[in-house]
Amino acid sequence: MPEPAIEHDGPADAAMPPEPADDTVAPDVTVTPEPRENADLLIWMTWPLVSWTMPVLMYLLMLKSGGWEMLLLLPFMILIVPGLALLGLLPRFILRRAGAKTSPSIVSIAMIVNWWSQILLALSHRGLGDSGGIDSILGDAFGIRDGTQASLSGIAIIVAVLSYLAAVVSASMLADAPGRRRMPSWVVAVVMLVVPLLFLGVVKGVAMAGEAQEEAAAAAEAREWDDAQRSLVPLRQDIAENGWTIDCCGMDDDDPRSYENGQKRLASMSVYMSVQMEGVPADLFDEMVDVAAAHDWEVTDTEIPASEPTTDATPAPAPDPTAVPAPLARGQAWTGTLTATDDEERLLTIRVESVAGAADPSSIVSVELRTVPRPAADVVEVLWWERLTEEDERQPPVDGITFRYDEWPSLLRLAV
Repeated sequence: MPEPAIEHDGPADAAMPPEPADDTVAPDVTVTPEPRENADLLIWMTWPLVSWTMPVLMYLLMLKSGGWEMLLLLPFMILIVPGLALLGLLPRFILRRAGAKTSPSIVSIAMIVNWWSQILLALSHRGLGDSGGIDSILGDAFGIRDGTQASLSGIAIIVAVLSYLAAVVSASMLADAPGRRRMPSWVVAVVMLVVPLLFLGVVKGVAMAGEAQEEAAAAAEAREWDDAQRSLVPLRQDIAENGWTIDCCGMDDDDPRSYENGQKRLASMSVYMSVQMEGVPADLFDEMVDVAAAHDWEVTDTEIPASEPTTDATPAPAPDPTAVPAPLARGQAWTGTLTATDDEERLLTIRVESVAGAADPSSIVSVELRTVPRPAADVVEVLWWERLTEEDERQPPVDGITFRYDEWPSLLRLAV
């Protein structure tokens, strides 16, 4: 029987490489990709420059509408600028220690919001002047009232703090997870364009809301003014039918009842008109007390000059026929004041004063009414003089014009 053929390894078999064992594991290869040329890299590269220039830019913007507070801050800028710059670079420092070569998108977005909120804060800053606040740059540009400018500053501070905390927290978390997937590169680029437009929209929205609030306040003040004037018509009619003059008033945030019984600063609508009458001031004052009581006003206080005692026995010097008598100053004239209230907590003040002296038969009677007081902080300031048209400005001022007892000018007319 033939023996079975024995297979031998040929050259071809010897040339074949051995198959790797199943349990062979390929070595780990860590590839660190280079940062892409995108908006994140732009934020990363410009971050130090922005952090150092932002405090200086804010100071210059605030200085344009600033007051004494900016002069007080000037000597400390040598400390404020480095301090704020290093604080702004803290998220970048955290990322660099973790080996980052670019800014994560979430951190980039947070810093974009933070930088623009700082600019908004500078643009909405109101300075402190000698006679009150100084309008901010946004206040001048958009006609934003004082309270709205303060609201914008508050919004800017809150957004700046929250966005900075978001950047620090995100940088700390992403530093521990460097392989986390980033957002698409176009997201940060879009945010760079959208954030300033969004802030501009907030400014315009707040300005429009402030204008609407002022319009409502102006309409309410005009109604309150007319109602207060109408309530005084019967009283003024009993005093004089013609010859009433007016040179003020309107909403006043200095109500005389402020701080009574622990109350805060109060405001009220003030109506003030006066008329010149014939009569001895002391006699007219007694008549005014009766007139106020006849119209259901409860007189709470009266003030009249004290009578001068005549016990001095020294004879008066003989008059010099060549001497010219000097006119009495207004402060030396006879003046009597009564105050009264009603059930609606309104305050009435009637003042009678002589034109020349106590014996002069000509007197001036002024009637002032203050409406129900309210907290001054709740009152929206209406700048009536800014609401005048060119035709209104050509009108003569009301000071010197006389009215009947049932006539009065509008609040807008008083602003001329």
